[in-house]
Amino acid sequence: MRARFCCGGAFWKVLWPLNSGSIFLSACVFTGGASCVDRSPDALWLVPQPPVMAKPVGSPPEKRFDAGSVPVVYSHGQANQNRIDASAEGHIPALRPDDSERELGTSDEARSRLAKPCMGGAVLPTLTRTRKSTMPMDLPFKKILVANRGEIAIRVFRTCRQHGISTVAVFSEGDADALHVTEADEAVFIGPTPSSESYLVIESIIAAAKRVGADAIHPGYGFLSERAPFVEACDAAGIVFIGPGVRAMEVMGDKVRARLAMKSAGIPLVPGCEEINSVEDALEAASEIGYPVMLKASAGGGGKGMRIVHDDDELRRGYAASSREARAAFGDGRLFVERAVVQARHVEVQIMADRHGAVVALNERDCSVQRRHQKVIEEAPSPSPQMSPEVRQKMGEVACRVAASVDYCGAGTVEFLFEEHDDGPRFYFLEMNTRLQVEHPVTEETTGHDLVWEQLRVAAGEALGYGQSDIALRGHAIECRIYAEDPRRFLPSPGLISRLRWPLGSGIRIDTAVCEGSEVSSHYDPMIAKITVHAGCRSKAIEKMRRALEDTVILGVHTNLEFHLAALSEPDFLSGNFTTNYIAEHPALTEEREISETKSRAVAAAAAAAALAGHRSSGGHASDVGGLSRWQGAVRWRA
Repeated sequence: MRARFCCGGAFWKVLWPLNSGSIFLSACVFTGGASCVDRSPDALWLVPQPPVMAKPVGSPPEKRFDAGSVPVVYSHGQANQNRIDASAEGHIPALRPDDSERELGTSDEARSRLAKPCMGGAVLPTLTRTRKSTMPMDLPFKKILVANRGEIAIRVFRTCRQHGISTVAVFSEGDADALHVTEADEAVFIGPTPSSESYLVIESIIAAAKRVGADAIHPGYGFLSERAPFVEACDAAGIVFIGPGVRAMEVMGDKVRARLAMKSAGIPLVPGCEEINSVEDALEAASEIGYPVMLKASAGGGGKGMRIVHDDDELRRGYAASSREARAAFGDGRLFVERAVVQARHVEVQIMADRHGAVVALNERDCSVQRRHQKVIEEAPSPSPQMSPEVRQKMGEVACRVAASVDYCGAGTVEFLFEEHDDGPRFYFLEMNTRLQVEHPVTEETTGHDLVWEQLRVAAGEALGYGQSDIALRGHAIECRIYAEDPRRFLPSPGLISRLRWPLGSGIRIDTAVCEGSEVSSHYDPMIAKITVHAGCRSKAIEKMRRALEDTVILGVHTNLEFHLAALSEPDFLSGNFTTNYIAEHPALTEEREISETKSRAVAAAAAAAALAGHRSSGGHASDVGGLSRWQGAVRWRA
């Protein structure tokens, strides 16, 4: 472990090799404290939390540039990093009148947005930085653009940096101050805040990649990650798409086509009907299948358009609503009907496949704790008492057959409904997600494989280099998704994070893209972090997660921290006896409660520090008392 410190740092990260089982903190924070300048992968980056926010060292002088000279593409300065050049010529071509506004954002409005101060008040000039690679680059990719935002973008940057690959971020107007922008070597503005005008515009992403000379694009998850037209656009532009091919994405991206393909391949399916063109077709299918049935969107997942109905009247009312939701989310209002398996687990298998025909299953994850059909707590391996090495092997074999049936390449997840019966478990194919999953950290922690690096290798044409017998199962990992939301109604709670403290310790991993002063936008998903712990067994992992949650302080927005603490102390969760109905069957989890004495002390300390910071920044005058209600509400603090 090496650490050289100097005064006035701009970033902090705790970064150890992934397979060590230790913590890494995927975040950078603007501070005025000390920072470590050793960028080696086994270096520890530490910065004391200061009482006030400060501009990053290495920021350009705060002055307003002529709007016409502000480039759309820029590279960031970084404190204590070899050298920083503010170049008049720049490495980026000047904006030209004939460049399209969509590609380059050259309209007067876009220029004025780019000219405004951001990142601690600094205007965005053309800055370049040089950086020593932490490892020799051993792939043909010299530069990778991540067509995403938030923690997943930072996660991909981390692996790229470890292997000496330059990184490019894209950002909307609302993300100009976002941490994923500062974490990349270069960043490209792609449009207004709404994702429909920025992160979902294929032309803007391709134009950004061409402009900076990116060799490949990593889609992350969500946004364009499962859009076949995006893969086609990358192919047409001569840019490698880090993910599966068009055929696999087209088949698996359409749930009806996926069901039909899996039926042909002999994969077990939940009984259902794919040919649904009207509410009358749905009624006929429901009478054959038997209530309750599930209405699902044909063109996508994530709970959008999904609805359980118990009789004809409910189906008539729900059909139109589900179709509207599906059309709004995916641009396609088609639905299909399947039997509602109401007492089942959600168990999924991570697979990795190369271009040479090899497919390997990297064990299962249990994602049964969900709200609104969206996962909240994930763990590996599944705590089901009916999950055995034999069942795990069988599920893995089926998952590999699913991938092979569509010539899959890259990281993918095959999701199953897992029913527990007296005579043993039964599992049914749900869908295949053709991308990296949000919950991939629990697989990384229990197998020792860096899934992002595996994605890059197979996208470059390399063989996996290992087989099924090489996949280990090491201990137990649990991930809690931290949302900025009301923990009782699960509604988003956008706002400014005024105080933040993450837990530290061996076997604790934080994936985040927020810091003190970050704005949680109402335009994007409210997930602000993932806390993952790893231990030798499930009981020790639960104990470690409870301690980690107790040590976490987030002030300024409501979060679901107290929900997680309640769930990790609830008897059914502790025993592993739960299904996807877990939250509905345990309403006490969403009731308001007093926090523990340990948490009270942590919050009180953070609140005192925040109050002191406000006192200092106001020149010694009392800060706005109204701010106290924000942190009180965030943790339901009680005197």
